[in-house]
Amino acid sequence: MKQDQILILESTTYPGTTRELIAKKISKKFDIGKNYYLGYSPERENPGENSILSNNIIKICSGYTKNCLELVSIIYKKILPIKKVSSLEVAEMTKLHENIFRTVNISYVNEMKMICDALNINIQEVIIAAKTKPFGFKAFYPGPGIGGHCIPVDPFYLTWICDKKNIKTQFIKLSANINDKLAYWIVKKIRKKLKKNKKIKGLAIGLSYKKNIEDTRESPSFNIINEMLKINYKIDYHDPFHKKFPKQKKFNFELKYVDINKRNLEKYDFIIILTDHTNVNYKILSKYSKIIFDTRGCLKKSKKVINV
Repeated sequence: MKQDQILILESTTYPGTTRELIAKKISKKFDIGKNYYLGYSPERENPGENSILSNNIIKICSGYTKNCLELVSIIYKKILPIKKVSSLEVAEMTKLHENIFRTVNISYVNEMKMICDALNINIQEVIIAAKTKPFGFKAFYPGPGIGGHCIPVDPFYLTWICDKKNIKTQFIKLSANINDKLAYWIVKKIRKKLKKNKKIKGLAIGLSYKKNIEDTRESPSFNIINEMLKINYKIDYHDPFHKKFPKQKKFNFELKYVDINKRNLEKYDFIIILTDHTNVNYKILSKYSKIIFDTRGCLKKSKKVINV
């Protein structure tokens, strides 16, 4: 660190981090805003999609002082459109608000999936119908849970700082509870449908937390597989991004990779789609599988395909 540098944080964190942790240390050596400059601009990347540059995604800019804000803005304005905000804390909270919005709505639609299932209603059809409303509605889709390095983790930066300040965060904690129950609910549905006492063999399609990427951090696939292994199901997997099984810190198991073809598919009592990668051969999968449990709603519901 030396005089006249600009330091910009982009990592997601709780409101107050940049000012309370970073600025305090820098100010021991420099005069921030005069001979050193500090800002916060949250990352906005959508894994598996085109880059922020090709989509011209707006960059949120904030600074410790007005001078800091101007210099931060000048840097990012050379690359992307920008939006200035009044404080470091507003920028930090903006990122959390974006991600918690997704967390809460994903949890809500997953709960709706369970409710619709109990009422024998197709949740996918409900969402398609609701999307015809041109105002006041944004479609979220049910799945096997939440995953990645943002959605399952970021809300707890906010709950942590709120707990320290005795502020209640009911929605965030409730959404976490709903998603924690999802793996158990899915496996219970599978057990009820199969009704077999013999050792059951299943093939899991997809380990990544999101389609068309290789990232498996916090992937709900592993929670569901772990629940199935607990009841002595034998599970193999197929994921075009992972020919070698990616070991996880939370779980102690390792699965065998299997190619999708007629001969292999006929060996399994069931298939479960956990990640809806585009480059999976769903035509062969649908034709030669005995039964398919679809957690992503990527196949048309039929006698063979069951949404879970």
